[in-house]
Amino acid sequence: MSALWNRNISIIHCFGDSLTEGYGVLPGQGWVALADKELKGISLYNHGLSGSMAVDILDSLSGACGRVRRGEGYFFMGGTNDILFGIRLVVLENMVDRKLSALAGRIPLTLGIPPLFTEMSVETGWQEAGSFKRNRRDLLEYQKFLRSRAKAWDIPLLDFTKAFPPEEKWYIDGVHPNREGNERMALLAEKLWGR
Repeated sequence: MSALWNRNISIIHCFGDSLTEGYGVLPGQGWVALADKELKGISLYNHGLSGSMAVDILDSLSGACGRVRRGEGYFFMGGTNDILFGIRLVVLENMVDRKLSALAGRIPLTLGIPPLFTEMSVETGWQEAGSFKRNRRDLLEYQKFLRSRAKAWDIPLLDFTKAFPPEEKWYIDGVHPNREGNERMALLAEKLWGR
């Protein structure tokens, strides 16, 4: 963890899209809620909002960081919706780089890597069949970009690609993890943020 995380963090504000909010599972079964129950001495606050594009999440995060209090940490994960909606990867990466680089050196920040989507996402209407390969390639490249930025900024990384393989059994619709998938995501968060 970076030097900024050496302080006694007791609250982590989690900013993201539906993957953070816990879309598709019952209240209390999303990864943020599950990790919050298990972490001792740390409370997680879920600011995830379904349908959010990266710029929306970054704007919300930036606004919240204007009021940083001692003992508060922040989590950012976004970009999957941008890729599914056909936003050019270079545009997404430049925006994330510009906005997060200004925050990474002044707040305790954890960067989240979203899990891959599967072909079921075509059947459930989240993307077109003709876009699937390009979108998957872009998400893989975006994941690499996020890893490189976390290393460059010396900030913790919560890599949800390590929670479960991109197989249908972990998803409700090919994009959003099911209860078991969220449980696996929560375990990673607990391991990273636990004392």
